Amino acid sequence: MPDILHLNNSKVKFHVTIVFKEQKIDYVIDQSLSIETIIKNICLELNKSELRIQDLSLRNFETEELITDENFRRKVKEGDHLKLVASPAIEAANTVGNMKSFDEGTVKRTIFMLQKYIKEVEFVDEFIRLGGLSYLQRTIMNSQSIPGNTLAYALNSLQNLMEHDHGWENFTRDFVGQIISIIVQQNLVNICRPATNIIVKLVCADKSSKGAVQCYGFDVVNKAIKSKEFLPTLVQRLSATDYLLQFNSLHLINALLGHVTDKHRENFVNELNALNIKEIVMNLMIGSPAEELTKQLVEFQRLTIKEGNIKKNIQYSSENETHKKMLEELWTLSGLTQEGDMKWRKLGFSTENPKRDLFRIGFYGLEIINKYANTETETYRNILKKESEHTDGISFPFMRASTEVIELLCDFWDINTGYTTTTSFQPFIFIIEKVFAITLECFIKLWHESEISQNSEDVLRVSLLVRSQFRFAITKAESSGADALNQFKNDMLNTPYQIIKERHIKELELEDDLMSKIPIRHLRERLYKDCYKFVKEQRINCLVQGDWFPIIKDRGRVREMFRYYRLSPNTKCLHYAEYLKIRDTRPSLEELIEKIDLSTNMDIMEGSSLMIQHNKRNINSSLCFSLVGNRDSENLSHIDFICDSVVKYSEWIDGFNMFLDKNISSKSTAKYIQQLTDINLKLCLLELGSERIDIPIIPPEIPSLPTDYQFFYEEGWCEAIDMSDFEKNLDQHEQSQENLFNISNTTEEPEINEIELNVESKPKNNRNKFSPLTINTNRSSYNRDELKKSYYTPITTTVNIFQSVFDSNRYPNTDSILSNIATPLNYQEIIDKPLPPMPPPLLGGSSLKSLKQSSNPDLVSLDEAKQSDEVKEMVDSDSIKNCNGPVNGI
Repeated sequence: MPDILHLNNSKVKFHVTIVFKEQKIDYVIDQSLSIETIIKNICLELNKSELRIQDLSLRNFETEELITDENFRRKVKEGDHLKLVASPAIEAANTVGNMKSFDEGTVKRTIFMLQKYIKEVEFVDEFIRLGGLSYLQRTIMNSQSIPGNTLAYALNSLQNLMEHDHGWENFTRDFVGQIISIIVQQNLVNICRPATNIIVKLVCADKSSKGAVQCYGFDVVNKAIKSKEFLPTLVQRLSATDYLLQFNSLHLINALLGHVTDKHRENFVNELNALNIKEIVMNLMIGSPAEELTKQLVEFQRLTIKEGNIKKNIQYSSENETHKKMLEELWTLSGLTQEGDMKWRKLGFSTENPKRDLFRIGFYGLEIINKYANTETETYRNILKKESEHTDGISFPFMRASTEVIELLCDFWDINTGYTTTTSFQPFIFIIEKVFAITLECFIKLWHESEISQNSEDVLRVSLLVRSQFRFAITKAESSGADALNQFKNDMLNTPYQIIKERHIKELELEDDLMSKIPIRHLRERLYKDCYKFVKEQRINCLVQGDWFPIIKDRGRVREMFRYYRLSPNTKCLHYAEYLKIRDTRPSLEELIEKIDLSTNMDIMEGSSLMIQHNKRNINSSLCFSLVGNRDSENLSHIDFICDSVVKYSEWIDGFNMFLDKNISSKSTAKYIQQLTDINLKLCLLELGSERIDIPIIPPEIPSLPTDYQFFYEEGWCEAIDMSDFEKNLDQHEQSQENLFNISNTTEEPEINEIELNVESKPKNNRNKFSPLTINTNRSSYNRDELKKSYYTPITTTVNIFQSVFDSNRYPNTDSILSNIATPLNYQEIIDKPLPPMPPPLLGGSSLKSLKQSSNPDLVSLDEAKQSDEVKEMVDSDSIKNCNGPVNGI
């Protein structure tokens, strides 16, 4: 038996006081007995043998908490007062009966007690079975005619019921709409808080939910919103003086923004932006908010970054009316006139096809530039007008520079990836349009102060200077409080060019210039996403493996007592048990008798739970966190975790954060993800370096579509072969085809249609090896049309090779080679033997140079005296590399 330590003490029997109505007795509890047996013995001592055991239960006299077989050993200790009362099933029946009453006092008292009882599984099952939920809903629907306290009790009861994974699957649209109306109409915190938590629960109960109820979500709640004042009310309460109203409103906004569907995303986000929510959130960040509100602000920041990534991944399309309208507005607001075919290049695009430059920034970047042009129209027009007057070839490329600035901002705030590991405030992201305008003005300033000639490399060179200055200015400004924007603007626009250049040169000495190239940045973004997912899996796996933790009680840390926590493999429950000592082996799930359901609303509180706050002695609060529920404002701790190392702390707290889809909170995990990304990036660059691939500074120009498609491409280092050139020589190839496909033994062989040749795949650095080939060896006579069609099939590669080998133009003695073979060739041996490198078909009359000695002695042995020269010519790989014609894929 495992040495599990029960919470009361190590005694098997101890004394408690039992209260039944007016009676009170001293009773010896035996831990080895079940609750049913203990109740039976208590009835005998009370001389109440006529009572039905199944109609009775034990509760804590002070807290009213139900004592069950599962929590008996944890909840009862020596000297406790317990009371013998009706069972949860009887209480549920009485509660439902009282809720039918028309007496306000009776209903109010009943619903007040319901708040506690409905948390118990035994009670709620019977309550739902008897139809109690419908009476609770009726009370809430009649909110206009009942006292405020009764409504608050009813909402709290419903919120507690929704912590269970069943019973609330059938709410109607009218009922959900009534909850939303209560949020809009009521200002009392004790009413708004539970109503808000109910809607949050409904919004999160979509297909992505980890709970059993998945029939709601954003769409269901959105349909139930009848009042147009719902979102404006929530945003307005963010500016309220009441902390709890701020917290509840932002909590609901985050839930809506995090679960909005693609169908409603654009309208919902636009409505929030129209209410100026970003600047309100920015002001809350600057105002030193409380810890719980801080977590919601960081969550809103994370969702804003994710939303930006979604927009950035939407590519510009000329067929999209919104995109097309935004682009045309840029031209209209510029005040420029078109000169011939030159239109978009006058705005600073690299070509007359804006899509090429907009590809990097997507709809997100186009939207920012469009807002800038609409809000700063005079400045926008003056810049373009002034630059168009330059005749020295150094006019400022407005759109290309804007693209670089937006790419800079997206890099800095992780918008390119949509994943962020920061746990600190980044308020400037909420005024990104203003930051864009200031940074673009800095770009213009540096453009004219540097030596440029208006080419793509100059745009990148100035962009690197702007990046350097931006990082310096934004880091300094974010710690400047309310005057942050003015501080940022001053550093960006008033710093001399020479200082910026010297700082950039010093940065280049410390970092690789290669990392600033666009393809490398895009590669890093992709690798960052992969590393984030990898670390998430690793952190959650730490929870599944489990670990030991010390225990903290009312009087402080308990000596020589330990808990083992372990997440179930299905990630639904956290199992744990208490032990006298740390064991060498990992306890099984069957031994971990206690568990917490993680499908309910859970939250993480860092080092500040009530238990830890009251017992700070000998505890490092920076390595502590608590798993808490959202069912009330007190955030009572479910479990306190006290870690003994930074590594263990980061693994467990961010394991829970990532599992619950929350932002990571430890710098250790953020650093770990960055390190993995850097290592992966360097490995990729090493592979590119071994191939001597030159990474371009700017993306190469996309070529136009071909005029015809009479060609195909082979893998490897081959060239494209133009089929029209090959068709000119079809007549000359027909005889060689007959020679190839009519080879046979004296005995009749069965037809072979498709045979896979077992030849080694050709590495990139070794062109003398072969790719796997498939050959159609069906013996038949190929006419011109059949031969032409064969070049569009998988056998093209092999057919081309054999045509080249037996081409009568290049090898006039082919017939003599075949006729001088003493023994008929074995068909299977030809197929099984690896083929030597062979030249491509004749395309332009090119001839091979003089060949070296053959590398295949088996073929030379066929006719050493007469055919050695021809065979040498066929198998010499060096001559193939040096020939003028293309090589056919080997």
